[in-house]
Amino acid sequence: MSVQPVLLIHGGAWAMPDDAIAAHEDGIANALAAGYALLERGAAAVDAVEAAVAVMEDDDTFDAGRGSFLTQDGRVQMDALLMNGENLRTGGVACVERLRNPIRAARLVLDKSPHVYFVGTGAERFARQHGMALCDNTELVVPRERSGFIRLRPMSWRGCRMRPFRGVLSRTIRWVLWRLIFMEILPLEPVQAAR
Repeated sequence: MSVQPVLLIHGGAWAMPDDAIAAHEDGIANALAAGYALLERGAAAVDAVEAAVAVMEDDDTFDAGRGSFLTQDGRVQMDALLMNGENLRTGGVACVERLRNPIRAARLVLDKSPHVYFVGTGAERFARQHGMALCDNTELVVPRERSGFIRLRPMSWRGCRMRPFRGVLSRTIRWVLWRLIFMEILPLEPVQAAR
């Protein structure tokens, strides 16, 4: 029996403005094409996932890699985690600021280290020792994020916190979950108190 591979791409969950939809759809299509091409040639799922995520990290439409949100200090700081479902090995990096493709560093941790996770400069050092080039953090900052940072920075000086997103997406998710529960696709079982 032949198994047809499936690759699902998630390009963000937020109340996307109409003028951003086409770029996101194109970016998702490009990521899907890169990953699926590998699957069609018989590559492992972990290879396809790495390739798809790298395409998204290189596309500043997404908040991954170049185009990531900025920290309170105005820098890009990224994480990536990759798991091989065949053997459940995991590799990841966190708080990296000088890697263009954190997913590639996560893959290096997965394949070349007995450890699971490297953080910050240690993650960058490990990636560099395994052939990855480091970049200047400013190369990862895009005008959209710089503008948002400049606009919101005075709020943080005054001690204001950003409100969590409660837009259309949240209402949509609640509606979908309610429909799934109502249609008994997603069963709810009563929780028994521990004795």
